[in-house]
Amino acid sequence: MEGLRPGVTLGGRYTVVAALGAGRGAERWSAEDTVLGRAVTLLCLPARDPRRDALLDAARRAAGVDSPVLVRVLDVGVEGSVAYVVEEDTSAATPLTDLVAAGGLPGDEVRRISGTVATALDAAGQRGLHHLDLTPGDVLRTAEGDVRLRGVATAAACADIEDPASDAAGRRDAVGVVALTYAGLTGLWPLPGDGGGLAPAPRIAPAEGVGAVVPAPSELAAGVPRDLDALCRLTLQHDAGPTTPGDFARQVAPWATRPVLGRPSAATATAAGAGQVATGPPDTAATDVTTVLPVPAAAPAAAVPARAPLKEAPAARASAGAGGAVGAGAAVGAGAAVGAGAAVGYASAESALAPAFLGGPPAPGSVDTFGTEQPDLGPPAPLVDAEPLTRAQSRVALGIVAAFLAIALAVGVYGISRIGSQTNLDFGGVPTTAGSASPSPTRGASASPTEKLTALAIIGADGFDPQGDDRENDARAPRVFDGDPGTAWTSERYNSATFGGLKEGTGVAVDIGPNVTAREVRLQVPVRADLSVYIGPDKELGSATKIGSKAGAEGTVRLPVPKGAKGQYVIVWFTELSRDDDGKYRAHLGEITVLG
Repeated sequence: MEGLRPGVTLGGRYTVVAALGAGRGAERWSAEDTVLGRAVTLLCLPARDPRRDALLDAARRAAGVDSPVLVRVLDVGVEGSVAYVVEEDTSAATPLTDLVAAGGLPGDEVRRISGTVATALDAAGQRGLHHLDLTPGDVLRTAEGDVRLRGVATAAACADIEDPASDAAGRRDAVGVVALTYAGLTGLWPLPGDGGGLAPAPRIAPAEGVGAVVPAPSELAAGVPRDLDALCRLTLQHDAGPTTPGDFARQVAPWATRPVLGRPSAATATAAGAGQVATGPPDTAATDVTTVLPVPAAAPAAAVPARAPLKEAPAARASAGAGGAVGAGAAVGAGAAVGAGAAVGYASAESALAPAFLGGPPAPGSVDTFGTEQPDLGPPAPLVDAEPLTRAQSRVALGIVAAFLAIALAVGVYGISRIGSQTNLDFGGVPTTAGSASPSPTRGASASPTEKLTALAIIGADGFDPQGDDRENDARAPRVFDGDPGTAWTSERYNSATFGGLKEGTGVAVDIGPNVTAREVRLQVPVRADLSVYIGPDKELGSATKIGSKAGAEGTVRLPVPKGAKGQYVIVWFTELSRDDDGKYRAHLGEITVLG
């Protein structure tokens, strides 16, 4: 692009580093924000391009959507012959295109990625913003496993797609998410047009007079969850399924919060061109996901008592979309057979196992459903006869229990009557002696030595940057209360320990909820830094009370909360940073625990 090369500085602060790629008629470049000392990504168009104004306007609107999944838009501008959008750096993340290059991902990981993307699109849709041009290249997974999505509003502007009506836009994004699910399961792209580098899925003609459609994921790969397979069939073969991304998210929920590792599903058909039919069942031996249980000989119908059906496992659910419903054991799709890896459902295994669990514990010496003889386990406990107690024995047992209860009641009444007197009875505190006085608590102490503190629940956490852009790696902030000090929140990169003189500090704010009283704050600080801790009713320092500071804080830091200091938000405020191995400066916070 004219006027764009490594070393050029745009907007007086963004120094171009290297080209990352091109798509939708725009170019992506990596760059360095010389003011804040951080890496960024530039999405660029020629300034004379007729799409310029639409792109810059879309980027400004997308910047107002607060979602940890969406790649943040940081700035927009025009410099000479270049119009640019500044996004947060995602160069270290891996696009879905590369993740599925080996043929697909485990079904549970596809559920997590597609569900997360759908939730973010639903949040954007509530603000009137849509993607409209989803491809696997827009979905990224970071090294930590976080899912990120770029291109909301801006992708449509680059592709010169006019905003349709709200309902049509929601449906288009829902179909896009289903297509991403299909690509994640098979490694193939089911929609017409560019699949971000993925090979197109093959086409089949399910019936005379019906246009060619893509086969179901279960016909191409093993270990495909049945509900995801049903959604792909309904949407891509019958033009039904979810009408909005939120609808899709509700149908596939719940999903894992951490990456689901495993080898890709084994492909059983390849994209060899239009008109080919994918045949043959999936190779069930090539996947770790689907487990087929041995099915014993069927018991007589009278041997199985009537019962309510058990709850199906997530991998065996079948979802019903707009225009049709899929039963737990039904074949879905005209003329297509579900492969062996997906056809053996939880319901059939449940039916086979039912006789072993529905009639109570097996009798000694009997044979269970799997042909195993049950041993005689003897009496239920040592010294207890296996035979029922006689009436006389029952009366003796009741008398012993009543005696114990009477003794316990007497001791309890006596103890309660002695509370507050000079006694050596220990009711959980420190005994006092005559003539001694209880020590008065030190001013500002969080609790007396005998008071037991418990950890308060943390509702949420966000980056805290009131002197900057109000964001500071917000997506990583929840790591400070995940119970694992090894997963730390880190600030953005700075050129000096004092933030290059641009601000006084930055940090993290955690929400402990209303109507609770904090008594102590404990921090795990993996890298040395100067910090202060505040507590207040709002996420701002002006209304907060400073509960303590620590210069050169590292490791475990404990700060008692003074009496009278209350609030819903605890703010960890870093004022001086340490240098990282890459020569930049960052704040690090591994864990925060608030006790009360």
